[in-house]
Amino acid sequence: MASLTERSKEARLEKQKKKRKIVIIIAVIAAAAAVMLAGWFIIEAVRTKEYTGYSVIKEFERQDSNTVCYRYYDGDLLKYSHDGASALGRDGNALWNGSYDIKEPLVDVCDRYVAIADMGGKEIYIFNGSDTGTSVTVPYPIASVKIAGQGVVAAILEDETSNVIHLYNPYSQADKLLAEVPTNIVSDGYPLEIALSPDGQSLVTTYLNVESGGVQSNVCFYNFSEVGQEKNRMVGGIPYKDSLVTDIDFCGGDSVCIWLENGFSIYSNMKEPKLVHEELFEEEIVSVVNSDKYIGVVFEGNGENSKRNFKLYNIKGNKILDTDISYEYNNLSIVDEDIIFYNDMSCAIMRVDGSEKFCHSFDWEIDYFIKADDTNSYYIIDAAKIYKVKLTED
Repeated sequence: MASLTERSKEARLEKQKKKRKIVIIIAVIAAAAAVMLAGWFIIEAVRTKEYTGYSVIKEFERQDSNTVCYRYYDGDLLKYSHDGASALGRDGNALWNGSYDIKEPLVDVCDRYVAIADMGGKEIYIFNGSDTGTSVTVPYPIASVKIAGQGVVAAILEDETSNVIHLYNPYSQADKLLAEVPTNIVSDGYPLEIALSPDGQSLVTTYLNVESGGVQSNVCFYNFSEVGQEKNRMVGGIPYKDSLVTDIDFCGGDSVCIWLENGFSIYSNMKEPKLVHEELFEEEIVSVVNSDKYIGVVFEGNGENSKRNFKLYNIKGNKILDTDISYEYNNLSIVDEDIIFYNDMSCAIMRVDGSEKFCHSFDWEIDYFIKADDTNSYYIIDAAKIYKVKLTED
């Protein structure tokens, strides 16, 4: 049996072991926290890094005329004109080509699908991102066209007495006409704008109604699922008596932004539309922009030399940014987390958190500045060439 001295010594040794273990655990936790903190600082430094220049990764001749238009196409480039369209990949080679002959192209893009219609004509050309495309012939002149993520197209057509709205499945082997949305000129007014959900199941329309000498906007919601069929397709309607509707656009799969003269409304759940948020402003609106995740508004500054104000919201209507800007721009877009302002001589990119990512003045005129396929790659297009560039710190 151990003596009292021996037991006391064992107890001291056990306490020392426990202390050493605690010290080691604390040291490990402290080291892990230091690593995590250092990692956070590194990530934050990279995320908020300001770039001052760019390097050219690739360049290729345009080989087209100045009548050709370009736009963002899921990280690639879509180019189109009155006689055809194609998508250009990162190496400048065509991913697909399609030809047609139209006078004034109306273009809409959803994912890899593209609809190009002849404004005032009767043909809609649909491209799925992999072949030369297909087409739909409509009975009346086309005023507007939208496309969904599987090729369903919606169009406003100008009948002799009123505008009508048709939905088509261009890949159907039978009747391509999916639905004709009824329009009542007396109660609703004339259809002016349409927005089609990415799944092709929901359609939102704006109408202009003139009655008793006054002008009013009406918004109608249609759903083509089983829920909509039970309600004769129309699942909601909103009158706007105090402000005209200027545009509509889907933000994400099941939310739509209704732009007003003095603000915006967000509705969600297109099977039973509900108002998520409405924001009205007293300031003069200069520009509006939206993406699948964000809604942005630019306001005129107060005073002769004052900066403009930019407010950014998420699709729930929560304001996430309120900042002043001094950028001169003719074009405004939101792609991923980039807010891109540019004109023919300069470009600025601001992140959605308000940090400035890039600001540059060019020595020559550019036609387009378009997001490319990764975080810091972009296309700069002038009259002669297409440059794919990477942002740099020098």
